[in-house]
Amino acid sequence: MLTFINRLFVSRVGGKPFHSSITAVRLAHTGSSPYTIFPTTRNITQPLSFGVDRHANLIRKGPQEENRRDLCSYTHNFVIDSEEDKVDTTDIKREIMRLIAAKTGIPHLSKVPMAEAKKMVRKCPGFIYGSKKRTIVPSPVSYGAEARWIYFLVLSTFRSTYLSTEASEALGLKQDGESTITIAGRPYPVCRAPQDSPISNINVLGTGFFMMNGVKKVENYATGRVQLFFSELDNQDAVFELW
Repeated sequence: MLTFINRLFVSRVGGKPFHSSITAVRLAHTGSSPYTIFPTTRNITQPLSFGVDRHANLIRKGPQEENRRDLCSYTHNFVIDSEEDKVDTTDIKREIMRLIAAKTGIPHLSKVPMAEAKKMVRKCPGFIYGSKKRTIVPSPVSYGAEARWIYFLVLSTFRSTYLSTEASEALGLKQDGESTITIAGRPYPVCRAPQDSPISNINVLGTGFFMMNGVKKVENYATGRVQLFFSELDNQDAVFELW
């Protein structure tokens, strides 16, 4: 299934002259400048209508992630620290997630064969949505005897990764502390999102996962597409296929 999605999202094109690029790459695991421009080989004429700013070609560089702390800090239980930077997720609504799920053909929290969920993939395709340029990426996730498709919202203000109440219940995560799951075949510790927090209904993929796995994020604002790469990139990786 993941191979099928990758075919929908990305096409490798070689042997053609390169033109000026509208594609940005963010090297999320390094402390150096996070933007590199890759060339594209196509004239983009049919962008997705998810409300993304088609004229933007780079995300503004925010505060250094290593100097930010999670919105939710762990004491005995997870609680919201009112002194922390707050995150506004009101633009991420259920109907938007359903629309994206319809585009991929994979319902949120639908079951995945365990062998597929534990397979380490090279890349995960996703979408850029809205004026805030949200990155939303579906990935197989496994925990214990359960394996499900989960749609993650990538938030650079979070180091840790959190699963929504709904996803946590579906996977059978423990109530307190960390649970080690696999995301795109890679083991990683996650926690339940606090029930009374702004992230209780969303799944947050934090920067710690990017740093541990050397993830590179490739974005194409004209098509509203994104790819998370778990290996080195080449120029052809920046080419996005239209539907």
